[in-house]
Amino acid sequence: MPNIFEDLDRKKFGWFHLRSILTTGMGVFTDGYDLSSIGIVLAIVLSSYGITKITPGYTLYTSLIAGSALIGAAIGALIFGELAKRGRKKFYGVDVLILGIFAFLQIFAVNVYALIIIRLILGIGVGADYVMSPMIMGEHANSKDRGKTIAFGFGMMWGFGALLAAFAYMIFGPILGLPDAVVWRIVLAFGAVPALAVVYLRRKMPETPRFLARIAGDKASFEEEVKYVANREIMIEGNIRDDHGFGYYFKRYRREFIAAMLLWFLYDQIAYAGILFGPMLIASKLGLGPVSWTYLMEVFTLIGGIIMLSLIDRKGRKVLQILGFIGMGASLLLFDALKSAGIVAATTGGGNARVRHRNGVLQSARARIGDCVWHVRCGACPNKDKIANTVLHRGIRKDRRIDCVICLSGCIRSTRRISGILLSLGTGNNCCGHHACVHS
Repeated sequence: MPNIFEDLDRKKFGWFHLRSILTTGMGVFTDGYDLSSIGIVLAIVLSSYGITKITPGYTLYTSLIAGSALIGAAIGALIFGELAKRGRKKFYGVDVLILGIFAFLQIFAVNVYALIIIRLILGIGVGADYVMSPMIMGEHANSKDRGKTIAFGFGMMWGFGALLAAFAYMIFGPILGLPDAVVWRIVLAFGAVPALAVVYLRRKMPETPRFLARIAGDKASFEEEVKYVANREIMIEGNIRDDHGFGYYFKRYRREFIAAMLLWFLYDQIAYAGILFGPMLIASKLGLGPVSWTYLMEVFTLIGGIIMLSLIDRKGRKVLQILGFIGMGASLLLFDALKSAGIVAATTGGGNARVRHRNGVLQSARARIGDCVWHVRCGACPNKDKIANTVLHRGIRKDRRIDCVICLSGCIRSTRRISGILLSLGTGNNCCGHHACVHS
């Protein structure tokens, strides 16, 4: 049988392909925003609901708030993966509608259980988009630019969404100085904007030619699609429908299927650990705040994306994936080495605070009004009074410009004056093991 997709594959990259990337990519952009934003505001969400490290079920609450959307994504992927067999266009737009509605509803979450349920349903939209958008990108793309299309539309657009989440938090929090209980609701709900903005465009997208030919077997519609995209008139004879099921292709390509699933599983272990828990837990080990952590991650992600765009259709997918995993492994080993060395420089707010520790024992602290102080964990605290007077007391009570205090230390807890100041701002009972950022 001749290659009926030849005209589509050989078509030069044009306006149709660009519109397809932007329309599909905006859903991925929203996915990146929704999944990254919760990691950035997780600490103040917990604080808003009065959940501290001494709260029974603290770990479960933290995990469900951060991960409920991923549970929903797994459900949504299974549901919409099956529905996509009945038509890509038929259900395209439903995914971002779910994302938009339930992103907005987060602003009304009256308790932690409501937020978890809302994010679970929002996750169904994420999973639906994870299935639909890359599939439609690939089926609309020409062969020469297919790698770049999916790399930009799926890989890089996700990163742009994460950057917007960090920017939104910075605007509504440190810059505008809104209360924490308001900031996290606005940041999470803002994800509705990019989602709902693209609903109309998605409903107007044409059905993919590969679905029309191989699944629907609709020769007339396929011929019209080729004329629309490639500006070529063709006449198809014979049966063009593919009647083979999943079992046939899994048996034929089982090694490729299993390898792809395993690699994606391993990648997500690393990626979502950094996305969901990095801004609150991992960042503090490096002396970074939630926004700085997200910016740092996405800057390197975008650098990797640019390299990928330039090489993926010339050097192939396999070699880039191997190099990517080697890079992730090396980065994790470097992080572990830095953490073991006990070198931490804390900089947020005015960016002048410096806290040094060795094996968890505070060695010295220098700070000015507006700075941020991290205590890493319990140990000797020779400068606790200086920290209380110089930074916490003057910064929060008088100047009110301190951006963040993260308290992980038993030493901080033992200073009644410090814990009282923090407690008055609602960071938690006795500031015991609480990771919240305090915005005065």
